[in-house]
Amino acid sequence: MSQSGARKAQTTFISLKPQNSVLYTTAQIAALLVSKDVIGICFCDSRETVKSLTQTIRKILVENGLPHLKNTISAFYANLKNNQRRKIIADIKSGDVKFIVSTSALEAGLDLGCIDAVLVCKYPGSILSFRQRAGRAGRKEEGLIVFIPSRQSILDSYYSNHPERLLTDPPEVINFNPNFENLLQAHILACCKESRPTINQIAKHFGQGGVAIANQLLEDKKLVYSFNNKLACARHLGYIHGDIKIRGSRSNNIDYINTSTGEEFEQSAVNSALREVYPDAIYIAQDFDGNPVWYRSLELKIKEGQAFLKPTSQTNLFTRPQGAIRFEEVKTTGEEKLIQLPRGVIKLTPKICNISESIFGYKLYNRESRWTCPNRDCRNHNQSLASKLENCSICNSQLTERDIIQLVEEVPYKEALTTSYSTSCLEVEIDLQATNLFKSKVEQIRSIIKNQKYISREERELFEYKETDICIHSLAHQLMLALPLVEHGASSKDVDFILHEEPRQPNLVGYFFDTVEGGTGMCDTLFQYLEKAISKARFLVENCPCKHGCSNCTVIYRCPDDNTAISKQVGLSILQDLIQQQV
Repeated sequence: MSQSGARKAQTTFISLKPQNSVLYTTAQIAALLVSKDVIGICFCDSRETVKSLTQTIRKILVENGLPHLKNTISAFYANLKNNQRRKIIADIKSGDVKFIVSTSALEAGLDLGCIDAVLVCKYPGSILSFRQRAGRAGRKEEGLIVFIPSRQSILDSYYSNHPERLLTDPPEVINFNPNFENLLQAHILACCKESRPTINQIAKHFGQGGVAIANQLLEDKKLVYSFNNKLACARHLGYIHGDIKIRGSRSNNIDYINTSTGEEFEQSAVNSALREVYPDAIYIAQDFDGNPVWYRSLELKIKEGQAFLKPTSQTNLFTRPQGAIRFEEVKTTGEEKLIQLPRGVIKLTPKICNISESIFGYKLYNRESRWTCPNRDCRNHNQSLASKLENCSICNSQLTERDIIQLVEEVPYKEALTTSYSTSCLEVEIDLQATNLFKSKVEQIRSIIKNQKYISREERELFEYKETDICIHSLAHQLMLALPLVEHGASSKDVDFILHEEPRQPNLVGYFFDTVEGGTGMCDTLFQYLEKAISKARFLVENCPCKHGCSNCTVIYRCPDDNTAISKQVGLSILQDLIQQQV
């Protein structure tokens, strides 16, 4: 079925280009609708945004002389108790609530035919989510849909300039692999808990892959034989249904808690938290309008799933973790894919790996912007000089403004923080011919940069790292950032990438890996929809207005390699080659 079957009246779609704060603009529109007795809902992407927006709408109503309407505004999100949720839904149907500010919790699943207007605050990350949200308007009467994009996001900017594509672009895929090994294992355990099948019945319903899993579960004493050679779930596992997660072991996530307010403002997988909010780490988050907010990590409790961060003032200081990641391949789980390049081949192979990650300390740095002499042989090199000089007083080189990064302190921990888990990986192997092709691409760009009068810090990095490292690392980041455009509900936080040094291996090897125990399905999505991921990555990079790369198209802040050896231009060049080749 390609068309919606929901009953629908005529709707009006408006796309705005707010000049002020996205949050305040949204609140103003919501307050106006409420004052006109329009029943509406606004969708946001976090609980904290929902709460703040709700308070801002109420404040505007009071300022506009309508204090009696402030109690008709209600917030809605998944963590509310069931009785609270039921009351809010009943109140909007009865008219006691005029406007709901909600997370994705109200995208689907509840009948809200009374909604007249829908506000979508920022692009929700997928076409499917946008249409699901927009579909809440005008079920019975004429409806209104208002899209309020953020100026900070490339996708918001793109759809702000092409709003019609929100209604016409093909939606993302919904990828569900019933034979995904961890999912199949959970399915077999549940089956044996309920039905006690024989091994032949396992083969009939789950195939030979299921038989191999059942035998492994027997070896691990999670399954046992009962009478007539039937398989039963081991008693010590208890009610295993409650432990089944469709997209990985999300119960192992870490909540980031603001110690000043007690509020959770972000959440991430354990290994990401390990690299971001280790004790004393300086962590930069974003407020509702995309502005940076600085925190200092006080404590990371991995077992409890909590990180406590204290807000701090803006600073030039930043920290980098000191640690290591170790891979141990367990087995190959599928047939490889080959990408033929103009010269050479890239091979991708799905695997299961055991991953151990440790943080044993951190380095504290200071970043300072200076006008300085670029001549490395000059005494004024990297010294702070007055910009009005224009030229160095010693060697007469033209002064340049650059970020000077200096190590302030190196802090070891008495005991390393470590997490280990088994997850899905995608091994990327690049042969010698492809490696030489990558080297030539970087050399071409280097030759152009050498002729420039001024070389930026980002461009200088092209001369500081191996050509192959720059190519594969840039490409990997761009593919990961494109995944939300490929699969509905996907997140680039669900997958990471690391280069794997193997001195005796002539080919270059790296690993994409799912970020939680058991896997998130992102490596599987990348493998299954590789061509689409490449196409979406090129779209993302080409449409990003930045010059050297940013968090929208190239930079991933939790990167295990600290975003070194990254080039937007190099990655785009390889993506353009890949699109022309056959997978």
